[in-house]
Amino acid sequence: MNYAARGFPVGFTTPPANGMGPPDMHVYNHLAFTISYLKDPDSDESEGSVRITGFDAHPISIQHEGHVGESVTTCTGSSYPQNNPR
Repeated sequence: MNYAARGFPVGFTTPPANGMGPPDMHVYNHLAFTISYLKDPDSDESEGSVRITGFDAHPISIQHEGHVGESVTTCTGSSYPQNNPR
């Protein structure tokens, strides 16, 4: 599907875990970017120029381990983050 939207959602809700009360709220804490590009046919080959043909930002959540002020070991950039709201 090809579409464009302004902005992105900051979070989402799910039914309450116990089935009663207000919905559980989750806030996205990361963005995954996808950039599509093509080699620029009008540039010199040695320049290595490209033309950006598309750009997507996908909000995702990662449950981090640790406490405020400590180094975060669950966000090292060594692997693609998984959408994991809990």
